Amino acid sequence: MPAPCPRYLQNANVVTDSKLNALRSASEGQLGEAPVDQRDGRFVELNVLGQMRSLQSFPEIASAMESRGLTIHGIVYDRGKNEVVRLEAESEY
Repeated sequence: MPAPCPRYLQNANVVTDSKLNALRSASEGQLGEAPVDQRDGRFVELNVLGQMRSLQSFPEIASAMESRGLTIHGIVYDRGKNEVVRLEAESEY
């Protein structure tokens, strides 16, 4: 019998789906009529950038960014270019 799902993961799919749907709605203008591969790649970048901004909202992260110069980086793989792209979040500090 499989182990029960940890409590913090029980609603993970619902939360993830709602956040991705919100991101999709908010980024419609940025995604435009681009070919599917480009649109999907940009959507992935926007998702990673959103997660990076979310990390900045944690008090411990914000404090480390301000006091020690912590930087947050995101990495995505661009299939079309066959390369890794490094993303940097814009810091509020």
